[in-house]
Amino acid sequence: MNLQQATSFVAEHSDDDELNHADVDAAFTAIFGRTPDDQDRNNGLWSMMVAACDDDGGDDEEDEPSRQKFITINDDIDCWGSVEPDFDLDDEIRKIVDAAESAGITVYENSEPTYEIRDEGTEIDWFTEWCGVADLWSESQWVEWFRKQ
Repeated sequence: MNLQQATSFVAEHSDDDELNHADVDAAFTAIFGRTPDDQDRNNGLWSMMVAACDDDGGDDEEDEPSRQKFITINDDIDCWGSVEPDFDLDDEIRKIVDAAESAGITVYENSEPTYEIRDEGTEIDWFTEWCGVADLWSESQWVEWFRKQ
């Protein structure tokens, strides 16, 4: 199943429908670019797919031009504030970078975007979310959050 077929599959069905598990898994894989894991199943595959396929993200600003979305991320542990001694910085960075990229967000890892991109693009403030509640999120939770931005 490709992304267009998966989007149509979600649009043509509802939460009340009896759906084939293989079809749901195939649609999830097409939408998120990976197979669903146990955490995804706990979060609710159908809910995640519906949220990802929501064209307007719940807002009514249809006339706003599309701007390049981006994040910056740094592997300097001092930039991450106070973290637990067993904190795996490389794993956390990989999780956030993979999630952002799967949501179509450009990632500047240990670099800065050009002035033009900063001026005309939209920087996604993932770090405030991470400091607040997301420091223990799985990659699938990050993907869902980034897709809503």
